Parts: sequence; C-alpha cells; structure tokens
Amino acid sequence: MTQNNSYHDDFCFESGLVYYLVFTFRDPEVGSTQNLALELKELCQEIENRFDFSFLEVKVTKEAGHFFLEGHPELSPGFMAQTILKLTNQKLISRLPELKKSLGQKSLWQTDYFMETLDDQEYEKALANLLKTP
Repeated sequence: MTQNNSYHDDFCFESGLVYYLVFTFRDPEVGSTQNLALELKELCQEIENRFDFSFLEVKVTKEAGHFFLEGHPELSPGFMAQTILKLTNQKLISRLPELKKSLGQKSLWQTDYFMETLDDQEYEKALANLLKTP
C-alpha cells in the first residue's frame, strides 16, 4: 500500500488496471473490532508480497472492508477478489481471537462482493468519498 500521491500519478494508471473492491461483514459488529483495520492493512501487505497485484488503499468501515487494488490487465479480477476474501478471512480470524469468539464457525465476510474498474478520475473521486467516511 502506498500513501504517496506522486506514486499514484506516476505508476498506477500506466502499468495496470485499478479496481475498487468491497466486502461486507457477515456481522456488522465486526467492523468495530479493535485492531481490525491495522491487522487488515498488515495482512494486505503480506498478500501483496505473494501475488501480482498491489493495494493502493485499504479502509475498514463499520459495514465493510474497502480495497483499492492495482493488477496487471491479464490478471482476473475474480482471482484477486477470491484470493483476498479467502486469505483475509482465514488470517484475520486466527490473528484476532475476538473475531473467532464473535463469529464462531461463520466467515468474516459475506460471500457476495462488489468490484469495479476505475480510471484515474474515478479512483480519485471514490477514494476522496471513502476517506470522508468515518
């Protein structure tokens, strides 16, 4: 995940496609779990090191996890979504015992997700709107 705007300007839109991905929590109370956002961001960095896509921004709201991704045009958006869904579900539940306690045997995320491709203007607008969300 990169927080340097010049990186976005110089790199993102020349080398890959940018996607906005949203997973909703199975239980809305999960979004307020202490350390969830921090653990999710750290986990996304680990995923980024293993796969051929990168996280431009990750944000947790009370209802959902929001991911801005960049991937090679030949990389399937479904592959990215399923990889993130599976790995974040498994790893976050194991890293945060309070999640396992509150979820029991249920998954962290709903199985449905929203994903769209963004151009540079759409990315900037969507990111600005999301960053306004508490």
